[in-house]
Amino acid sequence: MSLVQLLLDISPGSPRRQEVWGQLYAQLQELASEDFIVQSTGKSLNIPQQDRDDVINAVALKILEKSPLPVVTRSEGECRRYLKAMLRNRWIDEQRRRNRHEQLALEEQADSASLASTPPSSDAALSLTDNRKLLERVYQELYSRRAPRFRKELTHTWAQVRGLAFEDATMQELLRNDEGVTASTSQSERKAAQQRIHQNHSRLRKSLLLTVDVMNQEGLLSPDDAMLARQLIANLNRCQSDSVAGVAHGKSP
Repeated sequence: MSLVQLLLDISPGSPRRQEVWGQLYAQLQELASEDFIVQSTGKSLNIPQQDRDDVINAVALKILEKSPLPVVTRSEGECRRYLKAMLRNRWIDEQRRRNRHEQLALEEQADSASLASTPPSSDAALSLTDNRKLLERVYQELYSRRAPRFRKELTHTWAQVRGLAFEDATMQELLRNDEGVTASTSQSERKAAQQRIHQNHSRLRKSLLLTVDVMNQEGLLSPDDAMLARQLIANLNRCQSDSVAGVAHGKSP
């Protein structure tokens, strides 16, 4: 299927929106792996492998929010260049944000030390509870729409993601308990096991995003709740590290 047709089918109101989502995501993965030219310097760069999932998820979310895109009626090449520019710009923005964060590192460390000795406020606890309930609603809707033969795997993957986001689980625990990784496991086997977990979580996030879109269209989620749910789901990608502070609270990455 052409990229032009994919962008048409992903637009609001299209009956094939959920069906073609995986194909569009695969196109974004392909584009994110290609080199691009930095106009200000003329240098050829590419998005590092470790950054691609975050960038692709953010751009995919933006496409859902902004569809139909302004290039939807143009040529295949123009659509390709437009999406590639979206990926490039998102990655560059992330690098700039990361640099700003590094400049504030000392101040943040001091703030963190102070906050560590302060119990969470009731408002923060309420926000965490509400965010968890919202994601649970989306997951339950996804579960109800999933074919029975796929529900066991879905339940298992959601339990992992929920544990990382809300229950202080760590990736090391998932590797040990679910993948059987031990101290004697080779580095290549450990890497393969972690990649399996990452891929399963990535597929779940995509399914959750699509479910939010469907729930919003069907009036099962308000526009505000849908926007918050999309942000929370996009932030779940950060839970694959051992540090998940702030993710479940709906803070932007």
